Amino acid sequence: MAATPAAVPPLPAVKLNIKDVMKAINNQDAALKIGEGGFGQVYRGTFSNNPVAVKLLNIGKQRDAFEELSREVNAVGMIHHPNIVRLIGYAVSPEEGLFCIVYEYVGGGSFADAIRTHKKGEALLRYEVQLWILQEVAEALVYVHALKAVHADIKPDNILLTADPLHVSSSPASALAKLCDFGFAKFITQVNAVTRTHTTVTRVGVSEGYTDPATVKTGTLSAKTDVYSMVCFTSYMNITAAIRSIDCYCYAGCCFC
Repeated sequence: MAATPAAVPPLPAVKLNIKDVMKAINNQDAALKIGEGGFGQVYRGTFSNNPVAVKLLNIGKQRDAFEELSREVNAVGMIHHPNIVRLIGYAVSPEEGLFCIVYEYVGGGSFADAIRTHKKGEALLRYEVQLWILQEVAEALVYVHALKAVHADIKPDNILLTADPLHVSSSPASALAKLCDFGFAKFITQVNAVTRTHTTVTRVGVSEGYTDPATVKTGTLSAKTDVYSMVCFTSYMNITAAIRSIDCYCYAGCCFC
């Protein structure tokens, strides 16, 4: 496996003009929508001649929410690593209740997408590719933890790929996996004065099957929170790589089928 390039020096997120961001996605053109959830929508677009993904958060008229998101985005803007989706900037429109976050666009989709679209009989995810993806995600987490931060939502949907992992024939020259969605990420600022290893939060995002039960119970985030989720992701990868080679008779909506 090729060595991962060194991380670039951290810089705060750039505040962008809301009109320029909306122009980048052709004023929320439905044809450019690539995702949607409880948080809002995600659009593919072009900003400063570069492909981008724009996440639109609908937060209404809550001034406190705008200020909190601005602080969090600026904090996440300090995280720069080849295996982490780059945050380009953000824009706000208090009048419309919109908070826009602009990221680099990663065209390979998520690891979960790759598995879901894989058909029985196709080539399985080779062992060396599994190791490659795990190594790159692990290196991203080591960097995040060195900054005294916790991602807190490691799962297949939040690991984006620059190429189809099922058809990677050799070691790619650049990063294959990129960690994304730092919506639950926290910097460890409210810490134990001695250990400085954890922070207590009032809201913990729960991704079923990946969130550490102790974190849910206590509301305490630490590097162990991410380690637990990483182990779950590793198990998911191993299981799906195997189960795709056999018939799976299970309940409707099984995440492995």
